[in-house]
Amino acid sequence: MRTRTIPPYHGVRDNLHHRLDDSQVTLAEILKGNGFATAAVIGTVVLDARFGLHQGFDSYHDRFDAAFESGGIAQRRGEEVSRYALQWLDKRQGERFFLFVHYYDPHDDYVPPEPFAASFPDSSYAGEIAYTDHCVGQIIARLKALDLYDSTLIIITSDHGEMLGEHNEATHSYFIYESALRVPLIFKLPGVRESRRVDELVGLIDVVPTICDLASIEPPTAAQGRSLRSCFAEPRTSTAHRDFYCESLYATRYGACPLLGVVQAGWKYIHATRPELYDLAKDPAELVNLVEEQPRQARLLKVERAP
Repeated sequence: MRTRTIPPYHGVRDNLHHRLDDSQVTLAEILKGNGFATAAVIGTVVLDARFGLHQGFDSYHDRFDAAFESGGIAQRRGEEVSRYALQWLDKRQGERFFLFVHYYDPHDDYVPPEPFAASFPDSSYAGEIAYTDHCVGQIIARLKALDLYDSTLIIITSDHGEMLGEHNEATHSYFIYESALRVPLIFKLPGVRESRRVDELVGLIDVVPTICDLASIEPPTAAQGRSLRSCFAEPRTSTAHRDFYCESLYATRYGACPLLGVVQAGWKYIHATRPELYDLAKDPAELVNLVEEQPRQARLLKVERAP
């Protein structure tokens, strides 16, 4: 998302094992070069500066006061992330700024703090989501208190979902089914109050081009996404046919093949030792593999997948 390119291009294809090369131009670098103050407050060691993700940030807060491990990964609570983000935000009045606030709480192990644990006794995952929503709300409330909310572009998204037992995967990483790939993508535009839902297929690679377009900044020439400005316009304009690439190399740790996939016009193809093809409109849970019934469609999508 932060480089506007897909993993085979930018080279970071797994957490904790790759570093973003200095030659890659990040969103923070683009905005800093256009006069924005830039800062990030991150919630897990996965985004530590040693992995190169600090490029372009004036301030990159990746040292935790109260660290703990969840799923074997060091992290900190969302309340600590919000506290440091708010401290930075309080000093930014009168400046153009880019603030990246990262929460890691909705990850295995799911252990929400109170009162969120008691509010969701049957789903600790839902409790973690509610807690994170509360922390995001703290940022929004401060923007309103500082009279910055109406003039600020706010984007809320995630890097992945959770399988929660679907296809026999408890959390995420191994498979590239839709429950792990589909994420929220919410834009709050400056000066816009009314809401709308966009059904068009878009991707996280579209975030950087969209920000550049809305900020009247020339987008990077290597951007593989596109601006979503047309999605916000009224009347809506038609968009071109698009393909979206997905991958998981997690299985290669255990000697299994990688999973490479492409989503196109309602179809999903997964290239592996046993290829899979799904009609997402009719089979959103990806339960019926059509690769033998629709060999031509599978071949067409196989050609579209990234190398």
